[in-house]
Amino acid sequence: MYGPIYVRRYLLNLAWLAVMIGLAVGLFGTAALLLAGRFFAAYGDLLFLAAVLLPVLVCLLGFEKKPLRAVGLTVRRCDPGYFFFGMLWAAIGFLGILWVASLLTGQNDAWIALLQGASIPRLAHYLIVGFCEELLFRGYLFQNLFCEWPFWRRSLLSAAVYLLPHSLCAGGNDFPALLFVCLFGLLANYLTYCTGSIWMCIGFHGMWNLLAATCFCCPETLEIAAPLFLLLSFPLLRGLFHRRGRRAQAS
Repeated sequence: MYGPIYVRRYLLNLAWLAVMIGLAVGLFGTAALLLAGRFFAAYGDLLFLAAVLLPVLVCLLGFEKKPLRAVGLTVRRCDPGYFFFGMLWAAIGFLGILWVASLLTGQNDAWIALLQGASIPRLAHYLIVGFCEELLFRGYLFQNLFCEWPFWRRSLLSAAVYLLPHSLCAGGNDFPALLFVCLFGLLANYLTYCTGSIWMCIGFHGMWNLLAATCFCCPETLEIAAPLFLLLSFPLLRGLFHRRGRRAQAS
């Protein structure tokens, strides 16, 4: 459905989301400032989760009258497998890069940092952050709001929106990091399209961020190898999940 009716509905839904996120960020941000130091460390993660989850749920269930599967929050027997496969694929990629970096530099500091810094609470933190970003950018924007657009058009637009806050945080000067973010946005969109859910993206996102924050890998190696790994992931994951993507979108 295109034309004035579609444009009005699209802009209205986007406006509702922006208003709800603004209110949630203001409310929970104020709560975080007022209650700083009075609660357990994970309280900030829960506030961040609520600030993203509640606006999406209000817009989806309240204004648009759609089910949770419209944003990729599905409950199927295959979803745990998708989630853990995403974590496994991120671990294979990053640890492979780490291994190459250790061969090139002859240093094992990154492995020591990984063994000392990785923990279940840190993994939970990055999984929560990954869940929030995937729900907003892949679930609501790509899978729901842009659902009537052709795949590559909505994928490119969603990846561009995803790139914007990362570009602002990086000051627009870190081209290799921004290239990685852009490629990851496109890959995550494709995985969401193929699996019909955001669970694989959440697993990949959380595990990659944990390893990236824990290991002090050679920057030069990571700048080249990380985007290359994502590029190689496209044909490999296409072979595994493309047929499922057609069935997922058809259902």
